[in-house]
Parts: sequence; C-alpha cells; structure tokens
Amino acid sequence: MIAAIYARKSTDQNLPDEAKAVTRQVERARAYAARHGWTVADAHVYVDDGISGAEFMKRPGYLALMNALRPRPPFQALIVMEQSRLGRSLDEVPYALKRITDAGVRVYCYLTDSEVKRESAADKFMIHAIAFVDDMAREQARERTRDALRRKVERGHVAGGLVYGYRNVRGEGQVTRTILLEEAEVLRRIFREISAGAGYLKVAQGLNAAGIPGPRGRGPWAASSIRAMIFNPLYRGELVWGRTRWADLDGTKRKLDVADSSTWVTVPAPALRIIDEQLWKATHERLAQGRAVYMARTHGQTWGRPMNPTESRYLLTGLLRCGHCGGGVHVSRQSGRRGQGLWLYYVCARQRTRGIPCPGALRVRSSVVDQAVLEDLGGKLMAPERIAAAVRRAAARLTEKPDRGRGRRSRLKRELRELDQELGHYAEAIATAGPLPSLLEALQGRERRRAALAGELGQLDALERTAAAVDDVAVTAELRALCDEWRALLEDDPPIAQQIVRRMLTERLTVERTPQGIRLSGMATFGPLVASIVMRGEMVPPG
Repeated sequence: MIAAIYARKSTDQNLPDEAKAVTRQVERARAYAARHGWTVADAHVYVDDGISGAEFMKRPGYLALMNALRPRPPFQALIVMEQSRLGRSLDEVPYALKRITDAGVRVYCYLTDSEVKRESAADKFMIHAIAFVDDMAREQARERTRDALRRKVERGHVAGGLVYGYRNVRGEGQVTRTILLEEAEVLRRIFREISAGAGYLKVAQGLNAAGIPGPRGRGPWAASSIRAMIFNPLYRGELVWGRTRWADLDGTKRKLDVADSSTWVTVPAPALRIIDEQLWKATHERLAQGRAVYMARTHGQTWGRPMNPTESRYLLTGLLRCGHCGGGVHVSRQSGRRGQGLWLYYVCARQRTRGIPCPGALRVRSSVVDQAVLEDLGGKLMAPERIAAAVRRAAARLTEKPDRGRGRRSRLKRELRELDQELGHYAEAIATAGPLPSLLEALQGRERRRAALAGELGQLDALERTAAAVDDVAVTAELRALCDEWRALLEDDPPIAQQIVRRMLTERLTVERTPQGIRLSGMATFGPLVASIVMRGEMVPPG
C-alpha cells in the first residue's frame, strides 16, 4: 500500500520540541509506515511549518494534499501524528476528513496507532468531538497569547513587530524600542510638510525623488504609508494596543478592527516621542481643516472612490495597464491647453502615486482611449457575424457531452444523503442533551453545506435542460437585440458599460504611446455574454 504523510507545526502549540518539529513528525510517520509494510511516496510528504491550525486557505502543504485527491489519489493511506495536525476547526476538519475518506484514502494517527473512520454515526461524532476539543484548545491558546501581549504593553515592552523610526532591542525576556535618529528626522520632515499643506501623495513623491529608502527597505514610499504614520500615536509618545484582533473567517485568519475603544490599552511612553505635541497638533488641525473644507464643498457628501470598482465614473478604471513599465493606470484631472478647462487623462499610476519615473511617461487623453475601446467592442466584436459564430460555438459546447455531469450529480446526491443522516443524528443529540453551542454550530454548518449542494444540483439540472432546449437561431436574435442596447449603454452609462467591458476582457488592456500615436492591445471574448443568455434556461425548443 502506498502511503502519504502530512505534518504540521503551529507557532502557538504547547508541545515538546521533538513533537513539534515537522521533521520529527515525518520520521515517526515513516517508521509507522515501515512497521505496517507500507511504502511512503516521497512526492506525497506534505509539510506546513509554523502555520496555525485555524488557517486552511493559506496552507501550501494542506492545499497540495487536498488537490492530490483529484481525480484519483496516488496513495491509499494518509499518516498524521493526530487529527489536530489537519487543523483545529470544528467546521473545517470534519469536512476535510470527509473529502479524504470519500476519495478512498484511509487516515491513520501514529501517536495512538489508530485509524480515523467515518463508517458509523459514532465514528463521525468522535471526529466532531475531537475537533471541538482542538478548536477550544486553540481559542484558549489565542486568548492566553493575547493576555500575555497585553501585559507586555502595560509594562512598556514591544508586543508587535518593527515600526519605522525605531529599532527593536532584545533584552532578558523582553523587547524594547530605541529611536533611530536618521529615520526620526525623516518622520519630522513628513509631519512638517503635511502641517504646511502638502498631501500624502506629494510627500511620498518628494521622499522618493530624494532617494530616501522606504519603510523596512521594501520599495518606494506610498501615500498610504505616509497616512499610516501620521495617525500612529507612538510617534507622539503613546503606546496604544488592542485596536485590532485576529478572527477566523472562511477558513483563514483575518485581522479585524475593534470598535470598542474602552478595551484598548494606552500607556504613556515619553522616551519614545519623536514628534513633539505642537507639531502633532498642528498636523492634525491642518488635516481637520482640509476635511471641513471638503465637506462644505460637497455639502456633506463624500464623493470618494466607490467601494465597488464597477461603479467608477470612468469607463476603464482598473482595466488598463501601462505598456511602458507594467504598472497600473489612474485617471488624472489636468488643465487643458490654452486654458481650455480640465481634461481627463490616463496616466501611469507608479509615476503619479509614487514618483517612480515611467520610461514612457504615460499620459493619454481618456476620451481617445475610451472611444477606441468602445468602437472595437461595440462595432467589431458585436458584429452580427461574430454573434452568430459565438452562439454556434456555445451551443456546441453544451450539447457535445450531455452526460458529462452525471458523475458529479451522483457524487452530490450521495453527499446529500450522508448529510441528511448526519442532520438526523444531530437533531437526536440536541433532543437528548439539549441545545449545546457546539452541536448547534455543527448543525448549522451542515445545513449550510446541504443548501450549497442542493443549489449545485439545481444548476446541473438546469444545464441538462438547457442543453436539450438550445435554439441557436432564437439565441442569436436575442443577442443581436441586446447588442443594440449594449452599444447604447457603452456610450451613455459608464457604470453599466464598465460591467459589460469587464466581462468581455480576458485581461487588462495595455496602453502605451508610440511615435505613431496610442497603441492598445489585449484580448476580449464574447463568450461570457453568450453564456449568460444561453444559460438562462428561458429559450424553448423550436416548433
């Protein structure tokens, strides 16, 4: 039998060093396989070192293991130290074990010399019970870590990473900060320029032009870095901790803001003051005045960048790339020639926001670029002969293999039946033991998964019905009518037009200046728009 190995070590475990090391786990797993006469496939030894058991989306070894299950796993057994090596989550671990065992792979824990089975309701309950214990242990470890960090801050010690302007100094069981004079002077320059009326972008461009290294030496200065420094209370001599905290969302760890300021820890640190109180107040008063003027000009409405990029007022926002340096492209309002008001230009974002010289110094009229794109998409790509050809290809793809979803459908139905059985067991457990939080959470997770499976089955059924009912003549006629509407929208409604353009482009358009003028290059397809019509399921068979 061919066996694979998965080993993981987290930075927040309380295990002996020999048990924590992933190399030790792999050695023990190999020895376990040898005792049973199994062969370990070296290509299928998966390792994640220093990654939390709450992380599932950014764990390379785990993701490689799960990907190896399809279409058919090249191994028949998986060896782990214990179930918690797969993770510490009540939601994710049972589902991961289900995927592994459904693929025909048996899971063994060498620490207890036992197999993780899912053959009976009792087996499944034990998997969930162990996952519950592991999840609770991880939460308790996180709270202990947070409490330890809080005590460090209260004593004035470092509880985080590096901060521009300071050097971390390690002592006996503690880390403190000392001021770096050269970086402190750069910070004072930033605050002085902002208080004098300069913006974040202009300050960043000035620092880049002067050749001053960016924070931690990670590239040039950016406006966002300047803003973060302006609002960092450490520079005025205050340690503030607890404004963010980690949470587990959608299988990954995310940092969230803590709105309740009463839970924050604030400790005076006059020895770490870089910006004196007068300069700090002058800087923030100037920013407050700027916000007040802006709000008065806009009558209290904030006309900043939309949360959804498809709601931009400009047609090609986020859809262009500089052909000279590969950077993004921004819209810039600039004075026209001979006082002809303000014109809109597409300019190189790296040059505009960071002051990095662009080899081509990209600056092109947005109206010229927009019109060229609209003419190509609306006139050439939406031509009647292209529409008819696209519909024929889409219909052929739908009908060439009408039974290709049957295997997927049978797997979905089998998983639905198993989930229904699990839901019944959970309902019985709740009726017997009462609505325990862990049982309710597991029950809700299974209900969400069942709804997702039912939705996917519905999509497969719709695909089969549509494949049998495609009328390419009717679809072509509808598309031609819609193209007339789309061409009008491309001209008159930028937010809607941008959604149409975004669906048709397969990549960002490259724009550059040449001696002959402006050159645009990129790939566009009519496929997604055709599929959106064909897949509606609204078309009826001819006759």
